[in-house]
Amino acid sequence: MIRTINAPGRFVALVLGLVMTLALAAPTAAIAQAERDVHTHDVQWSFQDLNPCTGELHIVTIAGPVVHRTIENAGGGANVQWHADFEVTTDSGYTGWDRSNSQLHVQDAQNHRYHDVLRVRARGPEGVIVVKGTITMGLEDGQFYVERDEFELTCSGS
Repeated sequence: MIRTINAPGRFVALVLGLVMTLALAAPTAAIAQAERDVHTHDVQWSFQDLNPCTGELHIVTIAGPVVHRTIENAGGGANVQWHADFEVTTDSGYTGWDRSNSQLHVQDAQNHRYHDVLRVRARGPEGVIVVKGTITMGLEDGQFYVERDEFELTCSGS
C-alpha cells in the first residue's frame, strides 16, 4: 500500500527538511571563519588649544577603548571589525562622546589600516565645541596601533 501525504503534511515535511539542512550547515559556516586576533587598546591624547567659544587656552583630552577583531575567511583574506568609544573632556568644563563601528574586508590580516573621522559635540558652559579629526587604526606586522592627526575645534553655539 502506498501512502500519500496531503498538502499540509508536505509543507510541514518541507519546512522540517529545510530546518535540518540549515542546522547542519550552520556549524560548517562557523568553522569556515576562525577568529584570529582580538586587540583592545586604550587611547588617550591630550593637547592644548584655544577654546573656540571663548578664545581662552584650555586642555582637550580624548580617551577611550578601541577594540579590533580579525576573523579570517577560509577562502582568503579576513573580515576586520572596529569598535571605539571616545570621550572628550576639557579642563574648561566641556564633555562629549562618540562611538564608531566599522567592518571591512582585507586581503592581508596582519597588515592593514583604517581611517575614521572622529566628530564629537562637547557641551560646556559657553555653548558647544565640535572636535573633529582623523584617527588611523591598524595592524602592522601583527602589531595593533592607533594614531591621530591634528584635531580641529569649532564653536557651534548652544
